[in-house]
Amino acid sequence: MNLPTVSVVICNYNYAQFLVECIESVLNQSYAAHQVIVIDDGSTDNSIEIAESFGEQIILVKKKNGGQISGYNEGFSLCTADAIIFLDADDALEPNALIWVAERFTPDVVKVQYKLKVVDQDSNPTGSVLPSSLDSGNLKNELLLKGKLYKSPPGSGNAYRVATLKKLFPLPSDSHDLHGADYFCIYGISLLGEVASISEPLFRYRVHAPAEAARNALSFGNALKSADPITRANKRWQRLKSWVADWSEQQYLIPGQFIDFTQQKVFYAAAILKADRFIERIDIFAEQFDWLMLAINSRDDFNVLKKIAALVWVISLPFCTKSLRIYLSKKMCNP
Repeated sequence: MNLPTVSVVICNYNYAQFLVECIESVLNQSYAAHQVIVIDDGSTDNSIEIAESFGEQIILVKKKNGGQISGYNEGFSLCTADAIIFLDADDALEPNALIWVAERFTPDVVKVQYKLKVVDQDSNPTGSVLPSSLDSGNLKNELLLKGKLYKSPPGSGNAYRVATLKKLFPLPSDSHDLHGADYFCIYGISLLGEVASISEPLFRYRVHAPAEAARNALSFGNALKSADPITRANKRWQRLKSWVADWSEQQYLIPGQFIDFTQQKVFYAAAILKADRFIERIDIFAEQFDWLMLAINSRDDFNVLKKIAALVWVISLPFCTKSLRIYLSKKMCNP
C-alpha cells in the first residue's frame, strides 16, 4: 500500500529554547517527513541561528512578524505533500507519529487527529494525556445544526489532507486577531469530509510553567491569554461563520452561538476567581448559567454522573471560599 506523504510546518516565534527538540522530533520520525518547513515569524532571539544549523534538512522561511495565521498561510503555500501537520515550535512529535497518521488517511478522511502528552517547560511529563476523548466520523452536522465544536486537540494534534485544505486557504487574517489559525482549519475542514481519531498520544504539548507552578495556577495549556477570553472567543466564532459563508457560497449556515464546555468552564472559572465580591460572582453565574448548561448537555461523552458533577461545580463555585474556589477551579480546568 502506498502511504500518503506528510509535510510538517513548524511555526516559530521566539521559541529558541524549544526549537532543537521540535525539529529533531520531526527529523527522527520512523516514517520520514516529505518536507520539514520552519516558518520563523520575525523572532528576536537566536531562533534563526538554531534553525540554520540544520542546513538542508529543513526549509527555512524568515518573515516579518505577522502572527500564527500568516505563518500557516506561508507554510501551506510551500507544501508539496499529500498531508500536512502544523507543529507549534514549543511542541514535539512522538517518534512514530507520522506513520500512525499516514496509515489513517483512508479516501474519505480529510483530517486525522490524535491525543497529546502534557509536558512542562523543561519537557518533564505532567502525567496528563488529553483530550479524554476525541470525536470522529462525519461531524458536519454537529457544527451546522448545534453550533457544537467537536472534540479536537489543539493545532499540533491535527494532520490535514492537503487537497482538501486548499479549498480553505489562505486563511482569513484579521488585524485584531492574528492567531487562531488552527481554529479555522480544525472546524472548517470538518465540513468537507470525515475526521479520523487516534487514541494514542502522538505529540508533546508544552505548558509554559514548571510543573510546580502549573499546579498552582488556573490555566488550560497556553490558551486564554486575552484579558477578555469570552469576547475573543465569540468574535472568532463570528469570523468562522462569515468565513464559511464566503467560501461555501452560503451553502452552510452556522448557529449564532457556539457550544464548547472545554472553553466555557475556563471562561467561567477565570471570571469567578477575579470577582472578590459575592454579588459579582452571582451576576457572573446568572449571565453564564444557560450557556454552561447547554455545553454540559452537549457532551455525549459525559455520563449522567459526570453531568451532575459538572452542574454541581457550576452552581457551587460562586458560594465557596476563595481557597476552595481556586482548588475546585484547578481540579476542573487544569490539564
